Amino acid sequence: MTVLNVLIAPHPALSTKAAPATTFDEGLRQHLSDMAETMYADNGIGLAANQVGILKRIIVMDVGDDNSLTKNPTPIKPQLFYFINPEIEWESDEKVIFEEGCLSVPGQCISVERSASLRLRYQDETGKEKTETFHGLQARCILHEIDHINGKTMLDYLSKLKKDLAVRKLIKHYSSN
Repeated sequence: MTVLNVLIAPHPALSTKAAPATTFDEGLRQHLSDMAETMYADNGIGLAANQVGILKRIIVMDVGDDNSLTKNPTPIKPQLFYFINPEIEWESDEKVIFEEGCLSVPGQCISVERSASLRLRYQDETGKEKTETFHGLQARCILHEIDHINGKTMLDYLSKLKKDLAVRKLIKHYSSN
């Protein structure tokens, strides 16, 4: 397993819509393993492939077994998901505003309104199609990561002025990306 370099906004890969994954082989499994290792190393709960320069519709997620939107001081058991070519089939009308962070937008948190629940169709690492319903933090994380593979970051939820200020700050502090 390898810890990959997480790209920092406004890197062009973060505004690029990822292509479907079509090959379910050892290369894909290596990407998934490396992405999970990277997510854990950076204390994230989700990671989209384009955040590490892989322009495929691949997401890894682990919010643990505590799916609430509140901070829980007790340890949580890992629960790793791989989503390949995810498609949202349904989103709840119930919306929740919650402050989000992002590995590609370090040091910044933004309040984003998202659906509280969703039904997701995706493929697992073997190519098998699955459909599951997710709620709470899992739903929020999935929606955040699907934004990434669609070429959108949480900065896109800001006004133009606030987005420009945030991007300038990122460039100043992380100009090596």
